[in-house]
Amino acid sequence: MIFDTHCHLDFDVFDQDLSAVLVRAAAVGVTHFMLPGVSCQNWQKVRQLSVQYPGFYYALGLHPYFLNQHQEDDLVQLEQELQTDVNITAVGEIGLDGHLKHLDEKLQYHFFNQQLALANQYNKPVILHVRHRHDQVIQALHALNFSCGGVIHAFSGSVEVAKRYVQLGFKLGLGSVLTYTNSRKLRAVVKSLPLASFVLETDSPDMPMRGQFDQRNEPCFIVQVLAALDSERRESRETIIQNLWQNSLLLFKI
Repeated sequence: MIFDTHCHLDFDVFDQDLSAVLVRAAAVGVTHFMLPGVSCQNWQKVRQLSVQYPGFYYALGLHPYFLNQHQEDDLVQLEQELQTDVNITAVGEIGLDGHLKHLDEKLQYHFFNQQLALANQYNKPVILHVRHRHDQVIQALHALNFSCGGVIHAFSGSVEVAKRYVQLGFKLGLGSVLTYTNSRKLRAVVKSLPLASFVLETDSPDMPMRGQFDQRNEPCFIVQVLAALDSERRESRETIIQNLWQNSLLLFKI
């Protein structure tokens, strides 16, 4: 069995054919899916889908991409959700994005730190979006003595940065970047760290696989990430699949 630990199946682009998407996923062994929240506007939908479909899990969070939509009341609502909804698996997708220069950096830090503190308070792992801000995120985790673990979504950093996250109890989310021909840095990471460090993801419908940049990404394509990982490891394919499955369950405390 394969767990797609990061996919946005609640996005409108899947509204018309989600059942077919899930059939294609099941055909290649993908049976479990994590749906991260990105703003309070989609929290109800990820929850609803997780009730409707077996193997669906959800996280609630405020993504930095939508910073200009977030309100202080959203943080209050997030805490209320964490207090009352025992089925929330994680807090996410949250983080810091240094690539988006138009976003207010202080406001990014505010929402990130507040959500990180809530996750720590309610013992939830976090799904972290980090671009050009690894040092700052690691510093925030240390400052809070964050102890709940989580996953670094779409990790593409160095071996050194990868080891720092793993030492803090985090998994590294491997997605389509590993299939790209210019992914030498990430390939060095997957060769250097123990298999226990990784989980698989697609970020569907975004981050298409190599050679599919004009297509909608979807969970069935995760086997391409698995194949890329397999080519860099010495373990058997079956051992890799079994370990990644267990890593995913451990990550989300399932």
